[in-house]
Amino acid sequence: RKKKAEPDPEPEEAEEKPANKKVAAKAEPKDDRDPKGFYPGDRVSAKYHKDAQWYEAVVLYQKDDGVWDISWDEPDEGEQITSVSNIKLVKRGPVGHPELENVPLAPGDKVWALFLEDQNWYEAVLLKMPEADGGKYTVRWDDPDGCPPTAQLERHDIKLKLRKV
Repeated sequence: RKKKAEPDPEPEEAEEKPANKKVAAKAEPKDDRDPKGFYPGDRVSAKYHKDAQWYEAVVLYQKDDGVWDISWDEPDEGEQITSVSNIKLVKRGPVGHPELENVPLAPGDKVWALFLEDQNWYEAVLLKMPEADGGKYTVRWDDPDGCPPTAQLERHDIKLKLRKV
């Protein structure tokens, strides 16, 4: 059996629509970044040091001249974040994207640590994680230069240099 067709509904009176008004587009921030540089949030292809192959990643922050910390899309075991210098832009990230700091750390990682007395960053090795949330990390300076060889620092005073392999 065929279903009977429903009767057409009564035509409704057309609603009066307001005249189309041009809506101002939200102003995009001006992109004055160096087109040859790489910035936090940029999608990139980077050369992996273990097999010299190129893999996609996201730039976290620039660590040094010509060196960026990136987060791999498909990380190797234990190496989510790596410092790289061989890098190619895939897609520019949004203007004003903040640096993605406070990446996970692990004992044995090589880090840049802030020496509180002179407010400069120096190479160190992360020895110990905090025992409680909000606690301090223990680092060992590569060159203590007459100062105590270790220091207790807060997380914001430490940047990953190289993941322990």
